Amino acid sequence: MQGEEAAPEVAMSCLEPHRKRAFGPPAIVPETVTLEAQDMPGLRPVACIEEGAEVALGTPVMHDRVRPAIRVVAPVAGRVVRVETGLGRRVIRVVIRPAGPARAAPVRAVGDTRELMLIHGLWCDLRTRPFDRVPDPEARPKAILVNALDGAAVAAAQAAPFALGHGLRALCRLTDGPVILCQHGGAALAPAEGRVELDTVAPRHDGMAHRLRRLCSVAHGGEVWTLDAQTAIALGRLCGEGLFDPTRLVEIVTLMGEGAGLRQAPLGADLAEALKEAGWTTPATRPLRRNESRIDPRHDAVPPPDGALGPIVPVPALAATLPMRLRAIPLLHALQIGDAETARRHGCLDLVEGDMRAASAICASGADYGALLRRVLDELEGER
Repeated sequence: MQGEEAAPEVAMSCLEPHRKRAFGPPAIVPETVTLEAQDMPGLRPVACIEEGAEVALGTPVMHDRVRPAIRVVAPVAGRVVRVETGLGRRVIRVVIRPAGPARAAPVRAVGDTRELMLIHGLWCDLRTRPFDRVPDPEARPKAILVNALDGAAVAAAQAAPFALGHGLRALCRLTDGPVILCQHGGAALAPAEGRVELDTVAPRHDGMAHRLRRLCSVAHGGEVWTLDAQTAIALGRLCGEGLFDPTRLVEIVTLMGEGAGLRQAPLGADLAEALKEAGWTTPATRPLRRNESRIDPRHDAVPPPDGALGPIVPVPALAATLPMRLRAIPLLHALQIGDAETARRHGCLDLVEGDMRAASAICASGADYGALLRRVLDELEGER
């Protein structure tokens, strides 16, 4: 593709020998796997399979109508039991009944990074800032930030350091800038070499928004991509071992807000039983969503209907929920009244909905700042 720098193919022969993964956390063997279209923001997916079809691991099940190279693949082998569509045949979800446990499978992993991620469905894990969309395959960001801030990502990285290193080096082919692994303190999860950098200096409570704001803000232009460290590991296994691994580690939070341990599951796995074991009352099904590695059912709660919002009380704890050098209180006020231009001036382009959870929980106004931010981002995106 245009703009792709000349480099040898990413193939097994050009990388270090792989090492077998240690025995991991207990696996969830779900009765169903649900792939949700809402997990791919910015795409208009259409189905490329029918109900009743038998699918193998890695079979394409949906693709973007406008950019069909962006595809979603089956994370398990099994039978398609439901394909839900809306207006214009737009897919809402695809449900698969697995034929057995999800396992890594050998594939022919030859091609550049972009092709590998598109073919094996990893491209849908990438997100842009601003706007939190699946990126255009023809685009080239000024940097890529890899999220290794939660316990599941750290455990996965410690279990597969060579795969993580391979994945980070492969990601360098997508950008002319740095690929930055964001982790908390402690031993480096991967070596810093070439354009692979580590960011370990931030306080432990700092999330991805804090780091992006400090390292490569997009508030005044440009585009940065983010992805979870487990996707980088999956890419590294493709490159270094010739294996497509559909499984991810996930941490489930208890009613007391503590981790209930790690589990291993494929994308879309029904987690309802595991959530019940952790003490939660859940819907009949609760699929593992894309890029989700820590499940806190409190974040699944439906916000109350729109109503009169209370005042914003400017306490220090509220200001600390958002990145430094960002005027938190004026930004929150702009989001409440829907003033997109003022919100842009105060740095909202560096943020996505998930960055606003703490502010929504702390603010006395009762506002759902994630939803308010999405409304403003959609307006600003429409003006471009």
